[in-house]
Amino acid sequence: MTKTASRTKLHLAMGHVVTIATLAVVVFAFDLVPRPVASIAALAAMVALVMMFATRRADEWVASLWTAGASAGFLGAIGWLLFAPFVEGVIDGIRGDEAAQDLPAAAASIVALACFALAFNLKRLRGY
Repeated sequence: MTKTASRTKLHLAMGHVVTIATLAVVVFAFDLVPRPVASIAALAAMVALVMMFATRRADEWVASLWTAGASAGFLGAIGWLLFAPFVEGVIDGIRGDEAAQDLPAAAASIVALACFALAFNLKRLRGY
């Protein structure tokens, strides 16, 4: 196996790790997974993203996968930070209930990770 093929294979395997870890972190938000499992999943996602970053230029297709994921993650985080407070204000205004912050800004990282995984895998499944 050539160096390019092994780097591509590693990149795609880490894409699976990021997707599974993101799902575990999202499921933790609904109290369906214990905190230690979610913490290990978050750590695995960080390590996998570092490895994906290191191998993102294995070939043109992998680079396009990384670009799609990174762009979607960035847009997801910016969208969350800009529009979540507005949506929360509209909903609280309609309900007349302003007790707490329902959409925390700290969730932007989870939204960015989920957008990255979604765009990365959609592009991978479509094959272009």
